[in-house]
Amino acid sequence: MDSIPFAFEKTVLRDSLYTDTSFLTKQQVKDIVLAFLPEEMEKKNFQKLYAETSFADASTNFITLTYEPEGKKDLPVQRIDVYVNPETQEIAKLFMVRKKDSRDSSLTQQLLWKHNKSCKLITTVYKANEQERVLSEKINWNDTEE
Repeated sequence: MDSIPFAFEKTVLRDSLYTDTSFLTKQQVKDIVLAFLPEEMEKKNFQKLYAETSFADASTNFITLTYEPEGKKDLPVQRIDVYVNPETQEIAKLFMVRKKDSRDSSLTQQLLWKHNKSCKLITTVYKANEQERVLSEKINWNDTEE
């Protein structure tokens, strides 16, 4: 991220309504993404805690590597999908799901990272007897696809 020569534009939607557009510093983007990199994601722990499955998806022309907790369902990161271009063998996209439960609520965050383009973070908060709240934050630095 430190070598990205572009500005980081953040667009926010709250419950499907545009509420804000602003520019972020590189450190602010790092802080958002670091929540998806807990200790379990370090290589020495990752291989012990997550099981890998893979398949070639003809409809997207990617090889998809999926990682899910092996036997331990209380890990914060519950799923990782890595989309690899089979021709270049480079990662094109990364999708992660993170969950956190508390006594009165449940939080689910989904992160979609498009290599060298953008990332999108969708946070959903569930509380008993309340309508779910959804916050969608897209951080764009080089994504011309909309």
